Amino acid sequence: MLTKLLLCHPRESGDPDKKPITNFKNWIPAYAGMTTNSFSRFITHFIALISFTLLLTACVPKAPDITVPAHMPPDVIPQQQPRVALVLGGGGMRGAAHLGVIKVLEENHIPIDLIVGTSSGSIVGVLYADDPNADELNERFMKLKRSDMIDASVFSQEGGFDNGYTLQKFILKNVQAKEFDQLKIKLVVVATDLSNGNAVALSSGPIAPAINASSAIPPVFRPVKLYGYTLADGGASEVVPVEIAERYHPKVIIAVDVERTPPTDITGKTMFDIAGRYSILRAKNYSLYQAEQADILIQPQVGMTGTFDFSARPAMILAGEQATAAELPAIKKLLREKGIM
Repeated sequence: MLTKLLLCHPRESGDPDKKPITNFKNWIPAYAGMTTNSFSRFITHFIALISFTLLLTACVPKAPDITVPAHMPPDVIPQQQPRVALVLGGGGMRGAAHLGVIKVLEENHIPIDLIVGTSSGSIVGVLYADDPNADELNERFMKLKRSDMIDASVFSQEGGFDNGYTLQKFILKNVQAKEFDQLKIKLVVVATDLSNGNAVALSSGPIAPAINASSAIPPVFRPVKLYGYTLADGGASEVVPVEIAERYHPKVIIAVDVERTPPTDITGKTMFDIAGRYSILRAKNYSLYQAEQADILIQPQVGMTGTFDFSARPAMILAGEQATAAELPAIKKLLREKGIM
């Protein structure tokens, strides 16, 4: 009986008899309530979806071959007091402004003995700490593509679309040093402990997973398990990590704040616009509160540039140059007072 039912067309109106199946292609869509053409399109889309899912799953980046110790290695404290600490705040592609800052400081022979960075500040920081040459830094950063840092897969990750391995491989490829103590300039990068919100300063051990942790902004990047912590982007704890730099007692701290600044005109805005503006202002005030603890504060005019706006890099670099040039008299004066210049 079941066999007979399965091998017969649905009973049509006015037709009490079921007819034996002679064309399965017509029978299946009839049971699904579809026309033959609709069913064909459904099958095509279904196969495409399965293929796309399998492709994304197959393309998930594999973990790089890095030996990570179970516990954070002890920090290497500089033997001499740092003269100038450069603090590079987080802000995605607005962090390209850091390149302009470094270029002007280098041209004016401002010594940098310590770099402390959060998120994009950690990426710029490690590239420069590895090879302190502003022209080389600019060339490498401008060649950077989104695919060099982000490889998202919504089908395979827990806690974020991207496992961060693509970013780690970018660091391994573009940074000669593999451990923090191999860098030419002392570097500290900052991440956030998701269990309690505290800042975690990373300055020893392998570099690549530390940069990944400092830049792991949810939900794009998956949190990073490192040294017993579950870490995410440092912006939630120390977006401009002046307090971390103070631990090393530098003579001068120069901080760079690249948080967004919304336009002053708020007329004709919807409630959603106002809510978004409120969030931006809250983040701006938080970053400014931290940045103002520095001896010198540089604030490039980054406007509302988006976190992943790679096309904005030239404008951000120029903004960094202009903001630093405006602060040069104050920087040089302070360095002379401290006996550095």
